[in-house]
Amino acid sequence: MIPKLEDCKPGLRPMGYNVLVALDVVEEKTIGGIILPTKHVERENSASEKGRIVDVSQMAFTGGDWSGVTDTPATGDVVMFQRYAGTEFEGDDGRKYRIVTDSDLKGVIQ
Repeated sequence: MIPKLEDCKPGLRPMGYNVLVALDVVEEKTIGGIILPTKHVERENSASEKGRIVDVSQMAFTGGDWSGVTDTPATGDVVMFQRYAGTEFEGDDGRKYRIVTDSDLKGVIQ
């Protein structure tokens, strides 16, 4: 489940060419009610590949491969990124976040 933008309070602002992403959280039980083992949930959460952009640094999407691109990802967009990219941390609100470089983003989910 990807958190809503207004529910995110990370307590950190990205710098450089970085983007702050609130991670997709794996549910602890299936739709049928089967409770998943903690180890499975933790492994899937750490390998998350999608999330919501919470904040974008001023330099992100301004250089390198992004030169001349007018349709760049923005705050609030749900994006796919490289597995295990960036640095994961727990925000002030207890949610898991990841700081990734703009080049780690692979697409915007419509």
